[in-house]
Amino acid sequence: MVHTLQVRLNNLKNNTKMKKLVLTVLSSVMLAGLVFSGNNKGADSGDKTCIACLVNASFPDNDPKFGSDSLNCVKNFSLYSEFFKQKNYKDAYTPWKEVIQICPLISKNVFIRGVTLVKFQIKSRPTQPEKLAMIDTLMWLYDLRIKYWGQEGYVLGRKGVDLLECKPKAFQETYDILKKSIELYGDSTEADVAYTFMRCAVELVKAGKAEKNLVMDTYDLTMGIVDHNIQYN
Repeated sequence: MVHTLQVRLNNLKNNTKMKKLVLTVLSSVMLAGLVFSGNNKGADSGDKTCIACLVNASFPDNDPKFGSDSLNCVKNFSLYSEFFKQKNYKDAYTPWKEVIQICPLISKNVFIRGVTLVKFQIKSRPTQPEKLAMIDTLMWLYDLRIKYWGQEGYVLGRKGVDLLECKPKAFQETYDILKKSIELYGDSTEADVAYTFMRCAVELVKAGKAEKNLVMDTYDLTMGIVDHNIQYN
């Protein structure tokens, strides 16, 4: 792989800017080591993969994994990964944004880790309008993950739980998101999703924004999930 990058350098003799960029990528790849790829089928966790494996021999422009700018994709992927491993979420955020925009298919873990980075930004923003803007970014991130990586039922569950955590009065919006999640994910629904769904129903009725039978309907649905998991787990 290093030999391939050297060939790329030789071919870029007359392009100083691009030559510096390839050198940056080479340095980043050599320092980065192993990162999580996040290609599992269940809950969020990641398998380990070598960054060098992501940079194949020819930097193919037509490979959707690397997007339209493979050099910038790999450079920023390496930078954000290193910062994230150091728990330097502040400095990881900018290169992570580049990865999301350039090559969202490079790794599902970009979206999983992105939740941590965006939540850090929400807490760090000094004004309420800025915090609300970052909450919108978090919701957009979940939608983008569904677009590129699927798992709509599971991801909507995480989205709804995080929405209520960030906006404690958003009961109707959270209820609607979690209702769709449960309809899609069924008996695989996680406990915190079922609990949040039930809580939203109770709060909506207490506020006079829903009929009382909503609580019983929601209870029946969530207890069906609980009973199934008790029986089979």
